Amino acid sequence: MIGPIPIAKIVNLALLGLFPLAWMAPLATAEFAWLLSEDITILSGIRDLYAEDQGLAIIVGLFAVVMPYVKTLTLVYAQFSESAVARVLMPVVEIMGKLSMVDVFLIALYIILYQGVGDVTVRWGLYFFTALVLLSMWCAWATRRRLYKLVATSDAEIAEADRLASLAEVKAS
Repeated sequence: MIGPIPIAKIVNLALLGLFPLAWMAPLATAEFAWLLSEDITILSGIRDLYAEDQGLAIIVGLFAVVMPYVKTLTLVYAQFSESAVARVLMPVVEIMGKLSMVDVFLIALYIILYQGVGDVTVRWGLYFFTALVLLSMWCAWATRRRLYKLVATSDAEIAEADRLASLAEVKAS
C-alpha cells in the first residue's frame, strides 16, 4: 500500500513550476524620472547586467536561476528515490541551498543600486521569490528529517535519528 505523499514532496514539485514564474515576476519598479519607469525582474536584471558585465551576469544567473532550480530537481530526486541514495544527495542539496540563498542578497543589492539612480518601489515578486527560497529551504529540512526517521523503528532509534538530523544541520552550517 502506498501511503500519503508528504507535504514536502508536493511543495517541492510545485516549486519546479513556481520558480520560473518568480524569475519573471516584478521584484521592483524603478522610476528614473517622473516619466520613465521600469519593472525589475530577475531575468531582466541578468539581461541588463549582461550588457554591462558578462562575467558577473553569468555568476548572478548561476546563483539566482540555475542553482535554486538544480537544488529543487535534486531534492525531488532524493524525495522519490531510495533512502540510501537520498542520504547521499542531502549534503549536496544543503550546499546548493546555501549557495542559492545568495540570490536573495544579490537581488536586495540590485534594488539598492537602483535606488541611487531613482525611486525604487518593491513589488510582489520580491516577496514571492523570497517565499519560494524559504519554502525550498523548508523542503530540504523536512526531507532530511524524514529520511532519518524512515530508517528508525523504535522510540530510541527515532530519538537517535533526531539527534543525527540535528548534528547534520550543525555540520552543514
